[in-house]
Amino acid sequence: MDISTPIIFIGIFIIACVSLFLVFKFGIKEKSYEEAVAEQRQQTNALLGVRAKPKEKKSKKSSKKPKDKSSLENDGDEIVETTNTKHVGFKEKPEILNLPKEPSPVKKEEIKEKVTKQEKKSVNLESEPIKAKKEKVKQPAPVTEKIETAAVKHIVEKKEKAVVEKIEEKKIEKTEVTPVAAPTLTVNTAKEKKKKKSEFNTLQQIKKEKLLTEAIEAQTALQTRIREIRGEVQAEKTQQNHKIKSLEELLNTKNIEVESGNNRNQTLQHQLQQLQAKFNDDLQKLVEENNGLVHQKQQLEGRLTQGQDAESMLLQLRSDLQNAQMELHRLNCDLQEVARDRQNFQVESDQVKNINKQLEETRQGLESQITILTKKEEEHKKEMSHLTTNLHQQVEENRKHEHTILQLRNEIKQLKAEKIDINNIIVQTELQTTLAQLDKTNDKNKTLLIKIEEQKAKNNVLTKEIRLKEQDSQKQFIQRLFPEIEELKSISAKENWQSEFEKLITKHLESIKTVKETTKDATEENLLKMQVANYKSIIDETQQTKLEYETKLEQEKQRNDTLSKQCQQLNRVPSGDTTATIEKLNEEVNRLSELLRLEQTSKNGNLNGSPKEQNYKSTNGIAVIEGTGH
Repeated sequence: MDISTPIIFIGIFIIACVSLFLVFKFGIKEKSYEEAVAEQRQQTNALLGVRAKPKEKKSKKSSKKPKDKSSLENDGDEIVETTNTKHVGFKEKPEILNLPKEPSPVKKEEIKEKVTKQEKKSVNLESEPIKAKKEKVKQPAPVTEKIETAAVKHIVEKKEKAVVEKIEEKKIEKTEVTPVAAPTLTVNTAKEKKKKKSEFNTLQQIKKEKLLTEAIEAQTALQTRIREIRGEVQAEKTQQNHKIKSLEELLNTKNIEVESGNNRNQTLQHQLQQLQAKFNDDLQKLVEENNGLVHQKQQLEGRLTQGQDAESMLLQLRSDLQNAQMELHRLNCDLQEVARDRQNFQVESDQVKNINKQLEETRQGLESQITILTKKEEEHKKEMSHLTTNLHQQVEENRKHEHTILQLRNEIKQLKAEKIDINNIIVQTELQTTLAQLDKTNDKNKTLLIKIEEQKAKNNVLTKEIRLKEQDSQKQFIQRLFPEIEELKSISAKENWQSEFEKLITKHLESIKTVKETTKDATEENLLKMQVANYKSIIDETQQTKLEYETKLEQEKQRNDTLSKQCQQLNRVPSGDTTATIEKLNEEVNRLSELLRLEQTSKNGNLNGSPKEQNYKSTNGIAVIEGTGH
């Protein structure tokens, strides 16, 4: 299993690399940088050429049309001016002719019909070119926006040429019609009506003025429209220039992207070549290992147990191969997703750059830390070397000390043997002396026991007297504190006098509190002063009693010390019979000392309570009572 697992992983890695190489080589058809640039230039030239030509033509046509119109209008004005000058300036002398009166209205009607027809024609001719111009102006906008193919462009150009030709033909017809109208009118009027020339001339002038005003208005409208068209054309040119610039920028960015993609592909190809070289090396190693394994297998054919293990290993390898095939299939699916993920590599590259910067910063910090650590390691090594030298010295010294200790132990053993001999001799002599002293000590112990028993009786009597005195002093102290409570005297003879005193004192305090709330401040201050004076006198008396008790206790301590010294002297005598008696005496002495200590502590506690009460009563007289009750 140790050899099979890395072989399987290496095989999977090699198959994945080969599949990636095949996908990048055959699945993705790439173009060279020069071909891509040429195609983009062709596209840009096509776009720029198609859009620029119709604009130039339109600009030329728009520049020509107003000139033609202005020239035609100027020609018409000149013709009209000539006709007007002829009609207005020419004044013949009136001749009297005898003409019939009937045909005159018919001629007038014919002339009017001709004039109306000519006016309608001129109006139609003027309206048609205006409409054609509007159509011409409206056509470029969709053409510039919706041109997608060359066929559409050719069709649009043909339509524009046809419209321009129609407009020019209509202009020519207008130029031909307008000058003809005036002379026909003049000729007809000159031949048919000589008498009413003045009236006809006036009507004709009015009509011509109307036509002139209409033509001028149409001309002004056309000029304004031409100006608007020029502004629109200039705006479209600027928009197209902006679009061209944006397209050039996009081309530059795309070219850069293509270069980066080619560089990445080259790096990937280089990596694949390296992987193939590694693969070949690994195959050679594996072949050598397989040869060694085959040789071992030939040696181990006779061993059935190992053969069974090998079969189980083969089964596992087959299962691993199946798993590897499944993983290869999954990797093929992943490769298809890799092609989709190539678009996200740019964003990831930026992130990788930022991460590389951060890693460089961390690397610099780590290098500085490593230098510091190396210095510390060198210092530690120096210290370790120094310590090792010290250890060697100490080990040598310990060896010397051990040698000396062995010598001393031998000497001690010899001295112990000598001491045992000496002790035996001394014991024999001491036994003889102790036997003589035991008789004396027994007599002394008997006398001491008698004295101790007498002292115990005295101590018990003293303790009882001290307790009674303390109780009497406490009772007197409480009665002095609370002279108002008369029941305390009757209760003092009882055993449970402390609990009953507490109850009576608490009742008295509650009554005092209720009284204090009702009384005035001045009376309260006087009462407190009186109580403070009483308390001071009581405290002085208690201090005197305390001093007396202390003197008595010191005397008792001295007696106990003398007894303890006597007991210690008795303990020094080594004897088997006296040890038991001495121990008993020591126990009794300890017990008596503990009793005395407890009595002293109780006395000190009772006596030390009075100054605390005094200090507390000086601030608040009622609080002292609570402290004594407790």
